[in-house]
Amino acid sequence: MSGASRMIAAIRAAHQLSTPQFAVAPAPRDGPSIAAPGRIAHVKRIFAVDSSNTVDPDVWIDVLRIDELPIAFQSKSDTGTVGQIIQHVLLWNDDPNNPLPYVDNSNADIQGENANATRNTHPLQIYDPADPPTDPGPLDDNPWLWVVDRLPVQFQSDSESGAVGQTIWLVFDNTQPDGNIGLGPNKPPSQRVVGVAKVVNNDLGGAQMSDDDGSNPALVDWETYFEAYQAGTIDDTQSINVEFTERYTIQFQSDTDTGMVGQDIWFQFATTRLIEPFFQAGDPDVVDVNGNPAVFRTDPFQTIVNVGYGGLAVEFGNHEGPPKK
Repeated sequence: MSGASRMIAAIRAAHQLSTPQFAVAPAPRDGPSIAAPGRIAHVKRIFAVDSSNTVDPDVWIDVLRIDELPIAFQSKSDTGTVGQIIQHVLLWNDDPNNPLPYVDNSNADIQGENANATRNTHPLQIYDPADPPTDPGPLDDNPWLWVVDRLPVQFQSDSESGAVGQTIWLVFDNTQPDGNIGLGPNKPPSQRVVGVAKVVNNDLGGAQMSDDDGSNPALVDWETYFEAYQAGTIDDTQSINVEFTERYTIQFQSDTDTGMVGQDIWFQFATTRLIEPFFQAGDPDVVDVNGNPAVFRTDPFQTIVNVGYGGLAVEFGNHEGPPKK
């Protein structure tokens, strides 16, 4: 086993998803697989927090996050580059009850969000377009999603192939639509190809994503989550429009020390196109009640897949909650 393979195996063992907390009745399996060979992902519920740091369990978003992603680099005859598949492992460290001991979580909030200090991030408020905040700020009673703008990727040295270890930085343009750039109100960045979906409230058939008060969040494998999603009932009165990243470009600069030639590398999210049809078609030009663009743009590695603004609080309260830790 190579050094990189050993590292991935150790990370998997240390960062098991907390699916036992997520109880769901068996459902017919008839949908897309984001967990294709070599691709692993999980879903976490993020709640609104008020000015006293109290979680509001009735206002939330569910976020799909990619944990492992194989990137296929093609061979190039003109440069002699040999094609290879590199497994990217993303350390979200987002389980507040089980933080990874080797990841700096000094920036984490009370929900265990933004718990990898090596990343550059910014908070994005996810609000109901029918009720936008009057004073956007960190204490508004809506969920906040930490969007990744810049993260380091460490390539391990490998004695078998002779590869030398190095760190590269992935940088994303996550600028939110502002409607003032003359290209349409919600034009995506030039380095990104996206689809827009309307994400509506889904009760997941009564499956619980946390304790009743919003504590002890479950990190649920996407395949398990999707079974509950199929069994769930939707409430179309609660919805937002979000971007699904299908493809993005990373620009690698030339390096005189190593002789590396600068190039643009397209990162393809093939299974994203399979997931999108299971959501309603979104409107890339949608606006909120104040006339401001209302499509939410995240980084390419996380996508909002469910939303709740309190409409089903009573129904959820009638279900037996998950066991206490």
